[in-house]
Amino acid sequence: IRDSNPSSGLGDVYKSQTNNSTNAGAGIYAEKISIFSTIMSLFEGNRANIIGGGIYAKETKYVRNIRTVFIGNSAKGGAAHSSRSVSLTVNILCMYHANIVSIVGGAIYSREDELFYNYLSKFRENKALETNGGVFDVYKINTLSINQSNFQLNYAEKDGGAINVINMKKFHSIHCFFKQNSANRNGGAVHVKSGMFLSNINSSFYHNKGI
Repeated sequence: IRDSNPSSGLGDVYKSQTNNSTNAGAGIYAEKISIFSTIMSLFEGNRANIIGGGIYAKETKYVRNIRTVFIGNSAKGGAAHSSRSVSLTVNILCMYHANIVSIVGGAIYSREDELFYNYLSKFRENKALETNGGVFDVYKINTLSINQSNFQLNYAEKDGGAINVINMKKFHSIHCFFKQNSANRNGGAVHVKSGMFLSNINSSFYHNKGI
């Protein structure tokens, strides 16, 4: 989906996107959209040859995923959801399970975004092969805020079994649960490098493993 008039916006998307294949955004590719929403949607078994197995959003003002499920999607970057230069991304009550990325970015790859807000979501058995961040791989973001979310059995071949954040201004982890996530390098659950403000409030970490 490309829109030459970003002010027109894109309404809610309810359809399931399964077993699609393309270079970017195998489920949905959205560029220069004001509002891009997926509500009660399913993205399963989609494969991007390059980036964004389920969704790829680029230069979009507002992306929101509500009660959306991402299962078994794959890409070289951002197996389930990839975004670049997005003003605001909101994930609420979403589930990410068994998504696999091979080169850059985990289940979610965010690059040069302003604000990514995640609330009441579950992330289980996602894998970053040969790269960082089994679930989140975030680079050059203003603010990443993750609230009341559950991370279990996620894996990264390099840093950040669940979350890898590089070059950010603010990162908040609030009331989150991290269990049995693993990385072959640093940060079995979370790896953060280069930033201004990191806060972890009332979160629990159990049996995570980093080398």
